[in-house]
Amino acid sequence: MFQIARVLSLIETATPSTNAEALAQQVSQEAEANIQTGDDVNQLAQSLYKWTLQAPERARNAALACNALRNIEKDSIKFRSPFLLTLNKDYDSRNEWKDSDETKWVSLGCLLCQVYKEFKVGEAGSRFAALEEPALNCIEEVSCVNEHKGAFRVPAISLSDIEQS
Repeated sequence: MFQIARVLSLIETATPSTNAEALAQQVSQEAEANIQTGDDVNQLAQSLYKWTLQAPERARNAALACNALRNIEKDSIKFRSPFLLTLNKDYDSRNEWKDSDETKWVSLGCLLCQVYKEFKVGEAGSRFAALEEPALNCIEEVSCVNEHKGAFRVPAISLSDIEQS
């Protein structure tokens, strides 16, 4: 049976100074060595997603892991599919729970921006264009709430961060 806790532990212990390539390689190797079924792939995607929405500062490490895991596939299920479907579903419904669960809402915004920054597709390693508008919307929404309420310490990400990567 696949041990999701091991992969999440690798991601959770990473710090901002952790080498991104090393983290990606460790996560990818652990997943590839242990994932046996499409259900394992789906379970990993959902567990990583839920873990990330518990705190905004988890977004960077989760996005790095997502990029490393994006092409993991078993039983015709690629990691990126269930992860991005859940992200899209929550993005579409974010205003419904914005006031009732602000931590999740801010975490979603941070995750979306970081996934847009880190997640690469195709041979050229291009950004996933479908994430551009939602990421920019989230930057605006999260920064406006942060200015007015001051309740969250949002991990620093800006348009210049996204443009530089």
